[in-house]
Amino acid sequence: MRRGWESNPRPPDHKSDALTTEPRCSTNLVSAVVVVVVGVVVIVVVVEEVVVGGVVLVVVVVVIVVVILIVVLAVVVVVVVVILDVVVVVVTILILREET
Repeated sequence: MRRGWESNPRPPDHKSDALTTEPRCSTNLVSAVVVVVVGVVVIVVVVEEVVVGGVVLVVVVVVIVVVILIVVLAVVVVVVVVILDVVVVVVTILILREET
Protein backbone atom coordinates (compact mmCIF):
# COMPACT_ATOMS: atom_id res chain seq x y z
CA MET A 1 0.00 0.00 0.00
CA ARG A 2 2.77 2.40 0.86
CA ARG A 3 4.67 1.69 -2.34
CA GLY A 4 1.59 2.33 -4.43
CA TRP A 5 0.93 5.62 -2.68
CA GLU A 6 4.58 6.72 -2.86
CA SER A 7 5.03 5.75 -6.49
CA ASN A 8 1.99 7.80 -7.57
CA PRO A 9 2.37 11.25 -6.03
CA ARG A 10 1.61 12.92 -9.37
CA PRO A 11 -2.16 12.48 -9.80
CA PRO A 12 -3.06 14.92 -6.99
CA ASP A 13 -0.62 17.42 -8.53
CA HIS A 14 -2.25 17.03 -11.93
CA LYS A 15 -5.66 17.62 -10.38
CA SER A 16 -4.45 20.77 -8.65
CA ASP A 17 -2.85 21.95 -11.90
CA ALA A 18 -6.13 21.38 -13.73
CA LEU A 19 -7.99 23.30 -11.06
CA THR A 20 -5.58 26.22 -11.31
CA THR A 21 -5.67 26.40 -15.11
CA GLU A 22 -9.44 26.05 -15.60
CA PRO A 23 -10.42 29.29 -13.83
CA ARG A 24 -7.93 31.20 -15.99
CA CYS A 25 -9.58 29.95 -19.18
CA SER A 26 -13.06 30.67 -17.87
CA THR A 27 -11.91 34.11 -16.70
CA ASN A 28 -10.60 34.87 -20.18
CA LEU A 29 -13.88 33.73 -21.72
CA VAL A 30 -15.93 35.74 -19.24
CA SER A 31 -13.85 38.87 -19.83
CA ALA A 32 -14.12 38.41 -23.60
CA VAL A 33 -17.89 38.00 -23.38
CA VAL A 34 -18.19 41.07 -21.14
CA VAL A 35 -16.10 43.15 -23.54
CA VAL A 36 -18.21 41.98 -26.49
CA VAL A 37 -21.47 42.76 -24.68
CA VAL A 38 -20.22 46.25 -23.82
CA GLY A 39 -19.04 46.71 -27.40
CA VAL A 40 -22.39 45.60 -28.81
CA VAL A 41 -24.22 48.00 -26.47
CA VAL A 42 -21.97 50.86 -27.61
CA ILE A 43 -22.52 49.91 -31.25
CA VAL A 44 -26.31 49.73 -30.79
CA VAL A 45 -26.33 53.18 -29.18
CA VAL A 46 -24.29 54.59 -32.07
CA VAL A 47 -26.49 52.86 -34.67
CA GLU A 48 -29.63 54.31 -33.10
CA GLU A 49 -28.16 57.78 -33.67
CA VAL A 50 -26.89 56.97 -37.17
CA VAL A 51 -29.75 55.50 -39.18
CA VAL A 52 -27.84 54.71 -42.37
CA GLY A 53 -28.20 51.29 -44.02
CA GLY A 54 -24.51 51.03 -44.88
CA VAL A 55 -23.35 51.74 -41.35
CA VAL A 56 -25.82 49.23 -39.93
CA LEU A 57 -24.52 46.56 -42.33
CA VAL A 58 -20.91 47.32 -41.37
CA VAL A 59 -21.76 47.10 -37.67
CA VAL A 60 -23.57 43.78 -38.13
CA VAL A 61 -20.59 42.37 -40.04
CA VAL A 62 -18.17 43.56 -37.34
CA VAL A 63 -20.29 41.95 -34.60
CA ILE A 64 -20.42 38.65 -36.51
CA VAL A 65 -16.65 38.70 -37.07
CA VAL A 66 -16.05 39.44 -33.38
CA VAL A 67 -18.27 36.54 -32.30
CA ILE A 68 -16.39 34.19 -34.66
CA LEU A 69 -13.09 35.44 -33.27
CA ILE A 70 -14.27 34.78 -29.72
CA VAL A 71 -15.03 31.20 -30.63
CA VAL A 72 -11.58 30.78 -32.21
CA LEU A 73 -9.31 32.89 -30.01
CA ALA A 74 -10.64 33.60 -26.54
CA VAL A 75 -7.51 35.31 -25.22
CA VAL A 76 -6.54 37.58 -28.12
CA VAL A 77 -10.15 38.54 -28.76
CA VAL A 78 -10.34 40.93 -25.82
CA VAL A 79 -7.75 43.21 -27.44
CA VAL A 80 -9.22 42.74 -30.93
CA VAL A 81 -12.75 43.57 -29.74
CA VAL A 82 -11.61 46.73 -28.00
CA ILE A 83 -9.78 47.84 -31.16
CA LEU A 84 -12.79 47.02 -33.38
CA ASP A 85 -15.16 48.89 -31.06
CA VAL A 86 -12.94 51.96 -31.13
CA VAL A 87 -12.69 51.79 -34.94
CA VAL A 88 -16.47 51.43 -35.36
CA VAL A 89 -17.18 54.33 -33.01
CA VAL A 90 -14.63 56.58 -34.73
CA VAL A 91 -15.98 55.71 -38.20
CA THR A 92 -19.57 56.39 -37.17
CA ILE A 93 -18.58 59.70 -35.58
CA LEU A 94 -16.82 60.70 -38.80
CA ILE A 95 -19.91 59.76 -40.82
CA LEU A 96 -22.07 61.81 -38.46
CA ARG A 97 -19.81 64.85 -38.94
CA GLU A 98 -19.89 64.49 -42.73
CA GLU A 99 -23.70 64.30 -42.80
CA THR A 100 -24.28 67.36 -40.61
